[in-house]
Amino acid sequence: MPTLRLLAFLLLLLALAGCRRGSAPPPTPTPQVTVARPVQRDITDFRDFTGRIDAVETVEIRARVKGFLQKIHFKEGVVVVRVPIGKAKPRLLVPEEALGVDQRGRFVLVVAEDGTVEQRLVKTGATVKGLVAVEEGLKAEDRVIVNGVQKARPGAKVEAREETPRAGGSGS
Repeated sequence: MPTLRLLAFLLLLLALAGCRRGSAPPPTPTPQVTVARPVQRDITDFRDFTGRIDAVETVEIRARVKGFLQKIHFKEGVVVVRVPIGKAKPRLLVPEEALGVDQRGRFVLVVAEDGTVEQRLVKTGATVKGLVAVEEGLKAEDRVIVNGVQKARPGAKVEAREETPRAGGSGS
């Protein structure tokens, strides 16, 4: 019985030793993210039409490509025609990886001058060479997070490092 009491007393001392008020845990470091300003390019809106063609006479067509085809993205006899709608308009472009999606729609994370992250809902348009046209919700002077999006949370502070914008396409 005395050993049981001694054991209980030692366990109590260990528990109390772990509950002492010591130094606070070190603050978490501010996440580092890469930001870039949207690129502005003239983009033509397109509408895609899918159709099927049946040949009256047989014609053999062979495509020449560099590299290796890993997958064919069309069915035999199916044609996709891209028709431009109107003239090219200036649009802001952001990298595809900067876009997020939630229940409200597509969004980008923007860093304010004081380093605070803001979430902006955007309306997107055409994709051109890895860049997505933003129709609404973004300004040319905004600093969009393009790398480190998973580290940033709206309302939190981040350390932003500027990146030079990628060159986009000409709208085709």
